[in-house]
Amino acid sequence: MARELRWWIAAALLGCAVLGFVYLPPRAAPLLWRRFHEPPPPTPYRLRVQELAAAWRELAVEQRLLEYRERLRPELERRRALELPGPAVIVDWPDAGSEDLRRYVATALDTAWVRLGLGVTKISVGIVAAFGPPDPDRGQPSLPPSMTVYLLPDSSDRNTCLVFLQGFGWARRLQALPRSAPRDPRFEAFMQNVLGPCAFYAAFGSPGREIRRWLGARRFDLALYPRWDLQPAGGADDYGMLNRRQPWFWMQVYQYPPDAIGCLAGRPDGCRKAVLAGAGSTEPPSHIVTTERWWWHQALVGGDYYLADAVRSLGHERFQRFWSSELPVDTALAEAFRMPVGKWTRDWQASVVPPVPLGPALPAGSALLSLLLAAAAVGTVVRTVSRREVR
Repeated sequence: MARELRWWIAAALLGCAVLGFVYLPPRAAPLLWRRFHEPPPPTPYRLRVQELAAAWRELAVEQRLLEYRERLRPELERRRALELPGPAVIVDWPDAGSEDLRRYVATALDTAWVRLGLGVTKISVGIVAAFGPPDPDRGQPSLPPSMTVYLLPDSSDRNTCLVFLQGFGWARRLQALPRSAPRDPRFEAFMQNVLGPCAFYAAFGSPGREIRRWLGARRFDLALYPRWDLQPAGGADDYGMLNRRQPWFWMQVYQYPPDAIGCLAGRPDGCRKAVLAGAGSTEPPSHIVTTERWWWHQALVGGDYYLADAVRSLGHERFQRFWSSELPVDTALAEAFRMPVGKWTRDWQASVVPPVPLGPALPAGSALLSLLLAAAAVGTVVRTVSRREVR
């Protein structure tokens, strides 16, 4: 009798485990991944060291940007005087072929400039492409091998927006190019994305105070990719984002904040909160924007295309009025969209990524497995009762 009881207890525990596996929500990472790949929590000393290293990197990058802006100033003034369209370019490459490389990069940037419909702009753009690896110095914190940093117009220079590209990933490919290399559409698209917020400054001037504070608080995550010249066909594949056919779909979903997930589910209130995050900030915005690991802070799925898609949807004139508006951000957006911010963003989000279901729901596979488990349990009980002997 004790042996039969143990079998019943084991069967009950196994059934509970299977039901838990079926009905509990998916986790952001598998158990084994968390067990073997999660680093131990940092100590207070290590956190302090990391904080100091991050502050040093910010100061080092700012000093480097200011030096590059001074180097570009004569060329920028010459282009303004002659009314020459396009950005000024410096290629920081310790090689004899750096001039050929500079022309190749400048050609790609000129192509992107024309695609965006930019001509002679009030705010000039300078590009510094440092395609080699950063100089190692064992006594100082290392800079990342690939990053893009923007020095936005400020009180010291209101007419220049500087882009600093540390692109070690493209170094070997560009180094192997012949002098008469053909155009590379992928590289041209890459350089167009590199223009980032500076393309918005060039096209629409300096934003209004509330708009500037809002975007600065968000690190310009809604204006990273100026692709208003392209018309996406729709769907996640166009943006390289969430794709239901991939096994890591839910893992990606769990990395976004709750408001972004609510917007993914088609909830206007979640969309409104995700877009207006940072609005009303009273902190003075930084004039330096870095895109290093920008996806860690992304508050809206596909948000890096949000304002570029708004330009294409609204047209340049309506977007110009929004960009230079001194109204509160939610009022300026609603006036530009001619509808509530949450509703427009919900429709835009659905065109980027198909809505995800939220709330209690039972997948067909889970329902079928539950029915099979229930049938097996009933069958076991019936068989046991039918073989029971009364003495």
